[in-house]
Amino acid sequence: MTENQRSDAVMNYMLLLTAFCLPWAKPALPLLLALLGICGVWRCWAHKRIFKPSHTLPLWTSSLTYVLLALSVLLGFCGPRAHEILEIKFSYIALPLMAFLLAPIHPARIKRLYMAFILGCLGYDCIAFTHALYCFAQSHDVSVLYYQNLGWYIHPSYQAMYHGFAIFILAKHLVEKSFIAWSQTISLVLIVIFSFMIAALASKAGIISLSLIGLAFVVYSLARKHSVKLILMAATLSFIGMVSFNYGITGVSSRISEAGKDIGTLTQTGAEEMLNSTAYSSVTLRVVSWSAAFQILLVHPFGSGVGMASARLDEYYLAHGQPYAASIHLNAHQQFLQHGLDLGWIGVILLLSTFALLALRLIKLKNHVGVAFIVLCAINFMLESMLETQAGIIFFFFWLMIFCSERENSSTDDPRSVSASPLDWNR
Repeated sequence: MTENQRSDAVMNYMLLLTAFCLPWAKPALPLLLALLGICGVWRCWAHKRIFKPSHTLPLWTSSLTYVLLALSVLLGFCGPRAHEILEIKFSYIALPLMAFLLAPIHPARIKRLYMAFILGCLGYDCIAFTHALYCFAQSHDVSVLYYQNLGWYIHPSYQAMYHGFAIFILAKHLVEKSFIAWSQTISLVLIVIFSFMIAALASKAGIISLSLIGLAFVVYSLARKHSVKLILMAATLSFIGMVSFNYGITGVSSRISEAGKDIGTLTQTGAEEMLNSTAYSSVTLRVVSWSAAFQILLVHPFGSGVGMASARLDEYYLAHGQPYAASIHLNAHQQFLQHGLDLGWIGVILLLSTFALLALRLIKLKNHVGVAFIVLCAINFMLESMLETQAGIIFFFFWLMIFCSERENSSTDDPRSVSASPLDWNR
């Protein structure tokens, strides 16, 4: 085996390992990404070249966002947490630039990354449920079986997003039998398990995402006349499982019913009345945080400074009769507004550009999994400040790197049938 082949093989295994660890090995991810970068440099050295990704614009816009954050800190337009934020958000630039260490990847190789990611989700479920059952045996408290007690080291919203993405991949396998290399029965079982997990996590964004995924695949399978029975079976079992769990576990049921009541109140009375009373529930707090972030953005169109968003929001909450929101240091709970608080309208435009450019590329390639990724991220961007924590940042930018490196002109899904190149593992 030549040095070129060795570097290709190691890079391949590192990508698979990273995809597998994404859903569950949060503490190990920075080290894995560092090793991935080292492998990429070795690979470029072995091939004596730097590779151009298939699509570079989303990579440049996300990298530019980090450059602006760094410039703001260098110029002193920042708060006390600025350096910590730069460290957390380093993947904004590291993963996009790492795409230049990858050659265009064949879709068949990306499917292996999907499978590794699904196994990682299953691994998280085993860890989380084992931990929950152990805690339940010790305390006999049913609350350990759902929401934050179940997602104790990765926030439930992010885990629900991971599992929703995995469910879409598995549902696509039910429609296209050859999409991934295991039986459809396994896919059906995993869809049900992951649906139970989303229900147990009691994430509203996750439940919305799962509902959209189920509806999309029922319609798609009916239109294409592919595996209609399997899709309907998966959708029915998942729906029964979610409803049973939601109404069987008091805490989950109360969270969902409380959210329903708040949304009903919001549609009847409007946001103004809700803003005039102290917010405590999840939905009302989001309305308060969105209103506060937007008003601050209007006053500070160039941003309030890196690391200053929390202080600005707390000031606003206290000035407008929302002491509880201030006491928990509630962030914007909307990624576009959160970007605006740091960098102003230019930050909002850059994030929208990254999102839109990636979406247009995936639609052009008819990459259904990629489009599902965009939809899931859009839902979470609208309801959470997803790119403020490692759990959201690495997930988004890892798949951004992969999708921007996907080959555009592959004539077959079998990489072995394509003529050899310096990057055999990609062919």
